[in-house]
Amino acid sequence: MADLRTRISTQKRTLLSGTVVVCGAGRLRCRGRLEVSSGTISAYGTQWETQYAAGAHVPRLPWRKLSRAEASALWRQRPLRSGSALGLIEVFEADEAEALRRRFERAVQANDGTLLEQCRRSVLTSVATSVRYSGELTSHGFTVDPPGLPAVSYDVARSEYVGLHIDTWARVALKDRQRSPIRLCLNLGPESRFFLFLNLSANELTDAVDPESRKMAKDNANLLLRSFFQEFPDYPVGKLLVKPGEAYMAPTENVAHDGYSLNQNIGAMHIAFRGNFEWRGGPALAAKGGRFAATGEGCVV
Repeated sequence: MADLRTRISTQKRTLLSGTVVVCGAGRLRCRGRLEVSSGTISAYGTQWETQYAAGAHVPRLPWRKLSRAEASALWRQRPLRSGSALGLIEVFEADEAEALRRRFERAVQANDGTLLEQCRRSVLTSVATSVRYSGELTSHGFTVDPPGLPAVSYDVARSEYVGLHIDTWARVALKDRQRSPIRLCLNLGPESRFFLFLNLSANELTDAVDPESRKMAKDNANLLLRSFFQEFPDYPVGKLLVKPGEAYMAPTENVAHDGYSLNQNIGAMHIAFRGNFEWRGGPALAAKGGRFAATGEGCVV
């Protein structure tokens, strides 16, 4: 079988079978929720170039439906190990999500830490039917997507959007990224969100890029990712629809990702957690309540 670099080079504009797959919990099914881009482009030279970091990349239009082969490569009905699966979870009905969003808004406006903690606990209690967690959880707070952007993650320290990226919170070596903490992010509405992702892991990016690029990137995941985009601009990016009341669970320190709001009018509100999340029925983890470590650092998708 040809190596990954050769397969990407010869099967242009085709999403190949990679480590990362998509699955739905409970009644949810991801078929019909997924589209892929025509590749990626540098944000430089677009109408948004002044808003993005140097070297940032965003999806290239138009979007299209997956072919049967691509859907087979990407979609799984049964939840898999969290380090290689992007999951979709139904947490609340739309009206319940709206009520919770309003409670979050009141808590933030009033700087009411007790109410904010109650809202966080409500989320974790509700997701517990589909996932479990152990150890300390980091809460990334309550965030609103800016509408009308091809990638929404924002670096507060640099005052710029970062484009498609791989998280680096845990400072884990590239070869061990599949064991990094998992992000769980709940959409509180009022609009649907779109989660962007590359279906290749950090190790697969390492295998795909030119050896010289690999050497220059060393252990820097985002330098590696930038090299991949430059070498393979036609490789598709996935876009997953996440409705109000639903959450995605993703290994964002092992997978290139971002949020997408190009067709939004208001901007979806969401809350995110990072920790040792695992699918129920998947590989065993201690199903014990964790502790919160709130943070406001960096960018949140």
